[in-house]
Amino acid sequence: VGEHRLQSVIRAVGKVEYDEQRITHVNLRLTGWVEDLFVDYTGQMVRKGEPLFTLYSQELVAAQEEFLLAVQAQKNIQDSPLDEVLEQGKQLVAAARDRLRLWTITDKQISDLIKRGTPQTYVTIYSPATGFVVDKQVFKGMYVKPDITVYTIADLSTVWVHAEIFEYETPLIRVGQTGLLTLAAYPDDTFRGDITYIYPYL
Repeated sequence: VGEHRLQSVIRAVGKVEYDEQRITHVNLRLTGWVEDLFVDYTGQMVRKGEPLFTLYSQELVAAQEEFLLAVQAQKNIQDSPLDEVLEQGKQLVAAARDRLRLWTITDKQISDLIKRGTPQTYVTIYSPATGFVVDKQVFKGMYVKPDITVYTIADLSTVWVHAEIFEYETPLIRVGQTGLLTLAAYPDDTFRGDITYIYPYL
């Protein structure tokens, strides 16, 4: 006869799903027409910083022109003896630059714009995250608006398993406990995970 801790093994059916904290929705902050589509099918792997598509936007062309005018105006007044004039020139350029940044234009694209000296008709939209495209709502030639989620990208380096347990087993479950997962697709493998969340309604 000996003493040892009793152990309960709970078996449950689970469903593998995306980690909600690792899903990125790609929405634009301006309107325009899609020209070139680089990521063109669901399930495609993309990395952060890779191009998704090019966009023509009249708003963006106008914003680039305003920025270039502000940069040129600052150059014209750089010899001014008045500090107030120089400061206004800096503020004008900064405001125009911030407007481009708000429309997800990168600093490199802004630097290229200054070197080029002319607005770029088409701007490239880059991926904000690394993962797989699980939903795509954009097509070549399509007119897109801010309320359209053009891509949904999921990082699958970590996934969730939603396990369903019986009511009488609820007191035995605690956050931090370890769970073992077996899948029909991999009968010889066992996957280990941690219980990270228990829904409040339980």
